[in-house]
Amino acid sequence: TTDSNVPVAVTGISNAVEVTAGEFHTCARLNTGQLRCWGNNDYGQLGDGTQNSSLSPVNIGGAGAATAIDVGSGWLCARGTDAALYCAGRNAAGQFGNGTVSLTNTTAVQVMTSMSAFDGSNTGHHQCAVKTAGTLWCAGANEWGQLGASDNTTSPSTVSGTWKS
Repeated sequence: TTDSNVPVAVTGISNAVEVTAGEFHTCARLNTGQLRCWGNNDYGQLGDGTQNSSLSPVNIGGAGAATAIDVGSGWLCARGTDAALYCAGRNAAGQFGNGTVSLTNTTAVQVMTSMSAFDGSNTGHHQCAVKTAGTLWCAGANEWGQLGASDNTTSPSTVSGTWKS
């Protein structure tokens, strides 16, 4: 837990192909598609089935092999090889887009199918995804119209229905 002004090697990670950092946790995708996360886990954002924080990388279950990852303040989402989006952690603004609002999800839940790309806000309050048909979907907080809908309704809100359809 000592701060460092020079890079330090992450213990146990030698075959990473992608990394993403949230406010208080970090996740890496390995060349096998496996996810490893470490740091704060107050909302279950490490996706390991607990709310126990970890100083070293833990294996993440629920999404199978991942092809992309993204994290925000208290959440983790990964695109699986099945083109579905799986998320764990804080969903307080409905940003998972599955029609629920929850402060704690300790394991990854499927929130969208047929997805080709996604990106979440590092604030953790909204995220957007492109379905394989080319349509853009956004969910979560919308105080400033960041969802692209015709109003500025606050959370939870989706552009059109829920992602899991």
